[in-house]
Amino acid sequence: MKTNNNYIIINTNLVFSTSYISPLDDIIALEKDLKQHNVLGEVIFDLLLSVGNATNRYIKGYFDGTSLDISSIKVINDIDEVIKEASRNFYMNHKELLDRGILNNATKYMVVNGLI
Repeated sequence: MKTNNNYIIINTNLVFSTSYISPLDDIIALEKDLKQHNVLGEVIFDLLLSVGNATNRYIKGYFDGTSLDISSIKVINDIDEVIKEASRNFYMNHKELLDRGILNNATKYMVVNGLI
């Protein structure tokens, strides 16, 4: 697990936002961290703290081992249950991060209680 002020990389291909700042806003550091993890292929981003529980919460992009192909970034509409569960567990176990994002109190309650 690699930690940055604005994101955490889990299982090498899953990146969670940890503040209101999107991991993509610091793409140079993100690419460096992905490279250090020997990531190659699709990377999934959960931007819950950056965009809220919106339709663009989950996005994916292709990392070629050196750089993230910006043109490959797309919103994921049908997110796999395994990813949803990993996200739910991550944010439930890192409740202290919720105040660093844009979430309102109702959404924070749903996250803490595993409802989203």
